Amino acid sequence: MAGNRKFRLTVKEVLKNDCPAGHKVGDTFEFGRECPAGLCITAFHAAYPLVLPFWCNGGISWEKDKNKVKVTCPDSNSLVTFELENLSNNIEESNE
Repeated sequence: MAGNRKFRLTVKEVLKNDCPAGHKVGDTFEFGRECPAGLCITAFHAAYPLVLPFWCNGGISWEKDKNKVKVTCPDSNSLVTFELENLSNNIEESNE
């Protein structure tokens, strides 16, 4: 895997009830190799598989902006949606 990488996870929506971890729209977490302080481990677990392509200098093929992807926490009682952003690479956007 590539060297030092930085990512940002931002809460975009809380669709049902309050998040049990207390996450609110606008909360932002920046991280590299470790789960950032204050971020629920369930949300981190949901984001982690989408971090891996960024670690390997890739992007998310189905997204127009290859440096960002939507992540939804699996807690169906709150349905928190995050945006995961790759801060380390400037992967070219799709020409589609």
